[in-house]
Amino acid sequence: MDRLSLMRVLARPHERVTEEVERPPDETVEVRVALWESVLTVVTCGDLLLALVDAGLESEEAAP
Repeated sequence: MDRLSLMRVLARPHERVTEEVERPPDETVEVRVALWESVLTVVTCGDLLLALVDAGLESEEAAP
């Protein structure tokens, strides 16, 4: 998968989780913490996947 397509796919869960976090704080502290942990998980997974794509692109460029 190319980098742009991957970024589009990763943007969807990031937007959904961010929407949940930005809602009015009606939830308990535990729920808010769980939402922030979800945001961190989505961002971390996205960073790792993008790094893998970059590593794959570098490998392809280095190949004869």
